[in-house]
Formats: sequence, C-alpha cells, structure tokens
Amino acid sequence: LTIGPASIDVGGTRMTTKPVTIEVVAADQTPDNSRQQQRSQIPQGQQRQSPPPVQIDDPFSKDADEQIKAGDLMVRIEMSKPKVYEQQVVVCTIKLYTKYEITQFMPTKQPSFDGFLIEEIPMQPSLNKVETINGQKYWVAVLKKCLLYPQQSGKLTITSGTYDVSAVQYERFRTIFGSMASPVEREIKVKSNSQTINVLPLPEPQPANFSGAVGKFSVTTNLTPDSLKTYSAATYSYIVKGTGNLKYIKAPTIDFPKEFDVYDPKTDVKITSGGGDMSGTLTIDYTFIPQYAGTFNLPQTDFCYFDPDAGEYRSLPISA
Repeated sequence: LTIGPASIDVGGTRMTTKPVTIEVVAADQTPDNSRQQQRSQIPQGQQRQSPPPVQIDDPFSKDADEQIKAGDLMVRIEMSKPKVYEQQVVVCTIKLYTKYEITQFMPTKQPSFDGFLIEEIPMQPSLNKVETINGQKYWVAVLKKCLLYPQQSGKLTITSGTYDVSAVQYERFRTIFGSMASPVEREIKVKSNSQTINVLPLPEPQPANFSGAVGKFSVTTNLTPDSLKTYSAATYSYIVKGTGNLKYIKAPTIDFPKEFDVYDPKTDVKITSGGGDMSGTLTIDYTFIPQYAGTFNLPQTDFCYFDPDAGEYRSLPISA
C-alpha cells in the first residue's frame, strides 16, 4: 500500500513529502525481511544497541523481531517454607509471571508431588495483579495453590511443569502519522522451575498414643444419650478442633468395657483450607451397645499431637 505525498504552500513555496510504501501481511505470515536486513547493515566499528527492557504497559517494547526471553515470561513454583516436619503443612503456589498479554495457556505436563498428600485450594486464574521483581513489573496469575502434607522425611522435590503459551508481540512500522504497532501472536513453550523441600522426621520415640496429629488442637467428648439401656445403641463422640492435618488423623483406640459391643468408628471432617493450613473440626463417633446393666467407667484417654512450632509432643487429658 502506498500513501501519496502531502503538500503545502508556505510563503509562496510549495513543499511536498515523499510517498510512503507499507507492506501489510496476514498475522500468520512473515513480512518482508528488508527491515531486518537494514538493521543488520550496521556501520563498521559500531555495535548494534541491545533492545530496551520489555515493559508491561509499552507495546513498542514487545518487538516481534525479538525472541521472548525467559525472564519476561515465566512460571514459578513457590513454597511457603524451605523446611518442615513430616505431616506439617507447606503451601505450594504455582504462578505465571509475564510482561506480555496472554491469549492461550495450556499445561502439557503438570508438576508432580510425589511423597505428599495434597489439599488443593480452588482457584480461578486471572492476570489481575501486578508484582515487582528486581525492579521489573509483571502481570501475575496464580495458576494453582495447594496445601502439601509430606508423608516421609528427607528431601522431596516438586518437579517442573511444561506449558504451551500464546503471547502477544507487536510489529512496528512507521507512517507519516508516526510509529504504529500491530499485534502478532507468538507460540512458545515454557518450563517452570522445580522446588526441593527438606522434611524432618518426627522425633523418636513417639508416644504410644500418638495418632499422627500434627498442628495445634483441642479435644472434647460427648455421650448420647445420657441414659443408657441394655441392647440400645449409644454414641461416644471424640471431637478434635484446631489447625493442622485434620483429615489425616487416625481414630484413637479407646478401651471400652468388655460388656459393650463396639462398632468401627466413623469420622466426619468439616474444614476450611483457604489459608495456610486446614482448620476445622474432626468428629469421631464410636457406636456401642451395652449388653448388661450396671455401672461402667470409660478409662481416661489422652489425645497426643505434635506441635511443629514447639518441636515437641503434647498430650491433652480427656475424661470420659
């Protein structure tokens, strides 16, 4: 396409510009490389200047002639702690950092979490935040956030993931009206980092009544109905409240009198996991049927848990 010359009369003299020719190609085609050839014709002894840093709010800095650098579009796995105990929570967040607009994002290989139990926090990824890293601004989207509970000690690694990404760059050209920029999509493959966390074993020896609880808890009990009759079912409830690995606590063993028929305990967990750990209530119901009339005592049961902040076991005496 050719834009014809513009002319104007100034003080009796007619001044005219030169015509401008522009090549316009489809977005999926490659334009004529004469512009690149002109760039390569650098006078001898003069070095080509490196392109300016990419800025999130400057389309002219996102030149389609330049490769997208790893530091301008990246996926990062971030851990809330570098070191935890077994069963102590660590928050894993997978984020997309980009200086480019993104039109498509497709995971091709997800990170693996071998050695962990996972409680995933529901997310709706959106590039709606801006963060600054080393003086550079990025649009940021949280792709995945989950609570990880390590099941073994040692060094555990979250492996890297790979992603197909379509990012927007800009073809830059000049007109008589100044510099213009046209968006062009570029498909690239992005690989995230991996992360290793050091998992400490729970101290030995472990108390005999330790049921795997790691966190901070309180315990109460409840018996229904209050008045028991022979051959009628009753329920002894063991209620654990607090913050920690509630879903993974084993039902403690309670020594019921031999005159009771006791059924396998049933558990019910009500938790919220929006913060840095699971919080809520674990209810363990023990159903039993007295076979004889009389007065019976349930022995005192201690609830034992490990406090990772203090690095020690704690026992809560519970009177039946």
